[in-house]
Amino acid sequence: MFMRYPLWARTDLPDDNADEETAFFRAGAALASLDRLLVHPLPCQGAWLDRLALGAAAATAAWAGRPEQEEDIRDAYRHRQMGAEIGPAGRHYLFWRRLVHPVGLSVEAVRAAAVEIGQKPEDRLESLAEAAIALAEGSLSPVRAAAAIAEEAIRACPTSLPLALWLADAVLARRLRWPVAVPLLARPLLGRRFTAGKIGGMAWRKECALAYAEAAARAYASAEQMAARADMLLMVQHQIRAKETSAMVALLLENDAVAPSAGPSAMSDRARRRLLERLVGLDAVRELTGRPSFRLYGL
Repeated sequence: MFMRYPLWARTDLPDDNADEETAFFRAGAALASLDRLLVHPLPCQGAWLDRLALGAAAATAAWAGRPEQEEDIRDAYRHRQMGAEIGPAGRHYLFWRRLVHPVGLSVEAVRAAAVEIGQKPEDRLESLAEAAIALAEGSLSPVRAAAAIAEEAIRACPTSLPLALWLADAVLARRLRWPVAVPLLARPLLGRRFTAGKIGGMAWRKECALAYAEAAARAYASAEQMAARADMLLMVQHQIRAKETSAMVALLLENDAVAPSAGPSAMSDRARRRLLERLVGLDAVRELTGRPSFRLYGL
């Protein structure tokens, strides 16, 4: 499934000299490479998309002035108590996790996402959702449609750049007929301290195309690394006699990170920890925190 990524499509660093045609060419090549992974899902697709959502959450949380990094957001979510407040940075994570679940692009979905990120559910969200649906079903190329809805969203909700980028990714996925949306735009754009004032016009469309090219290349590389671990995990699970191994493996394939306490309830906490450490020892899973306690595990 994984083929050599075209070197001429890589954008490891922003190319300020690229013209609009080159930017769209690179975006098309990068998104085509990603397309194969979404049309024929990987065993670890859930964990892969979850990790991309975490990266997008860290980017939008930083844009909002939050100090939390990816590992802080992961901790807050994975070690949360039932019914406890997850905090502002954690809500950014929930916001992006909404995108990667195939709930569809609808007025209700846009309104729920906006509320998650702190945008008040005002009437203009309905017209914004309708505009997103129209662009998703229209004739503009996918990247141009994504750029257009981001511009429309900033005009409607000037204080919510994250919502604009969320909608751009949602529209792109619908235009590409992907079964699920992928968080792509936030990390490259906000990492370059992009601001809402820069959205709009030809320069924005080129910036959007280059950002999609960069993000898709990174997402492809991440998928390749995680898929290798997933293959190892599926291979070694039969070497372990614990009855609930398959249930734990399923959790690891669906989530960016798993706490021992989230494992199968039929196992004791000690048994869950021992199973996860065994998988680490077999090089099928990584321990993600580096701590001696309150550990998290993932591909």
